[in-house]
Amino acid sequence: MNYKIFQICFEDSQIPQVDPILTAFDNTSNERPELREFHSFNRIIDEGFADDLDAWGVFGPRWRSKMRYDAQEIKNAIDDNPNFDVYIFNHARVQNALTMNVWEQGDYFHPGIKQVVRSALTAGGYSTEGLDVVMADSTCYCSYFVATKAFWLEYIAFVKDVKKHLEALTGEDAEIYHGSANYSRDANLNMFPFIVERLFSTFLQMKEYNVYAHPYDYRVYDSQINDFSKI
Repeated sequence: MNYKIFQICFEDSQIPQVDPILTAFDNTSNERPELREFHSFNRIIDEGFADDLDAWGVFGPRWRSKMRYDAQEIKNAIDDNPNFDVYIFNHARVQNALTMNVWEQGDYFHPGIKQVVRSALTAGGYSTEGLDVVMADSTCYCSYFVATKAFWLEYIAFVKDVKKHLEALTGEDAEIYHGSANYSRDANLNMFPFIVERLFSTFLQMKEYNVYAHPYDYRVYDSQINDFSKI
């Protein structure tokens, strides 16, 4: 399988630091900062960066410190497990133990996110069942996944359609969606970037894709076990 894992670079200084197993994706112009990673998702497709690829992933620049895998482990997992549509490298497995699904977790950090997504999915004629069920191996945060071209095209089309319905929300839903998502790194961001990363898990529940979820080594938490609340 011909694939690449792109690392988005928002600053010039990040480009030379990209692991040689990954491919630097220059987004230093960052024309749509309010979209976060979603802008790069679309550029990679629309500008032909993935034309000759069977599959690809798009990781943010902090993937190493958050995921706690090295690039070789990710590559080995993909190479040793062929014929999957989606490869998940969920760095936040501890969240699975603490919350029912990505939307319950999201409501804790971004109050109201579940409400507005339910309204948008309903307006689009989609099932909202996935908002209220326990998620396990289909869970992924921060878009740490590698997937086939067919998956990416269908997933992006789904997100764009949901975004259309999010933008059309009115009343309290609109106020929540367009207001601050309560993100500590950028208080000006609205809900959209945090909805996108969670729609991935819900989309997987709607479709029948062959999914590989990389086993997580919980020993990465050993050094922090005495201060676990910070995790």
